[in-house]
Amino acid sequence: MTAPEKKSREQMIAGALAILMHVLLILALIFGVSWQRQTVEQVAVVELWNQTTAPVAEAPAAETEPTAPPPPPPKASKRLPPPPKVTPSSPPPAPPVKTDLAKAKADIALKDKREQERQKKAREDERLKEKEREKEKDKQKQRDKEKDKEKDKEKEREKARDKDREKEKTKARELEQQKADARDKAKRDQEKAQERAREVEFEKKKQAEQEQVKQRQAAEARLQAEQERMRANEAQQQAAGRQREIEKYSDGIRARVHAKVILPPGVAPNLQVEVNVKLLPGGDLLDVRILKGSGNAAYDAAVERAVRAATPFAVPSGELFHQKFRSFEMVFKPMQ
Repeated sequence: MTAPEKKSREQMIAGALAILMHVLLILALIFGVSWQRQTVEQVAVVELWNQTTAPVAEAPAAETEPTAPPPPPPKASKRLPPPPKVTPSSPPPAPPVKTDLAKAKADIALKDKREQERQKKAREDERLKEKEREKEKDKQKQRDKEKDKEKDKEKEREKARDKDREKEKTKARELEQQKADARDKAKRDQEKAQERAREVEFEKKKQAEQEQVKQRQAAEARLQAEQERMRANEAQQQAAGRQREIEKYSDGIRARVHAKVILPPGVAPNLQVEVNVKLLPGGDLLDVRILKGSGNAAYDAAVERAVRAATPFAVPSGELFHQKFRSFEMVFKPMQ
């Protein structure tokens, strides 16, 4: 058998036992109530029988309180079987005695009246107690109201104290803020003074630096001017030397050409002819032509022949040759 089946079986057994116990308890209650009713009826019958047979005695001075009726039996479940009927033993028949019955009725009525008075008194006591409780509640409410009023007053006083404390705190904060503002102002003033001092110092340094720059620029200008002057002098010297070298080579070429000129007869001394001479490196003639004639063809032809006959010319090398002697113009006159 598995654990779930075993557990289910145990639960079923437990449920059946619980139902059985409830049935037995209900049967016991029903039997007890029935037995109590039977006993009361038997006792009443016996007393009536004794009263009819015995001489009538005076009623006792003190009457006992009537017993409370037993509680009604609980309703049995529909599934339960009906309780067994208990048949009371029949007492011996008693002759009816009207006087005893009237007295019994009077006793029962008296007991009912006393019970009603007792219940009325109990209800009156309960009403008085309820009134006392209401009064106590009203007093408690009044006390609570007084306490609430006192609490409200205490709250108001506490609020007033809180306001006073808040005012004091506000004053303290304002005073502290004023002190902090004063410290901040003093600090700012000090910082401004330091900033002005730094600005003055910076301005002095700036002026000194500007003065140094001016002096340096003036010195550099003087140096540059001196260098320019020296370069100009050097350039002038170089130009003068270059010009002298050009004139030297030009005079040499002109002298060689004049030495080769054969003047035709009747040439006027004021004639001049301008020729263009092109040379190769080393002084060899590349080309010669008349740019501007003298008006005397014989003289022009004589100068051209002299240029061709005088080559090669003594010329410089390098850049000076290319600039001045590769192609140049010369003017020739008969009396030079």
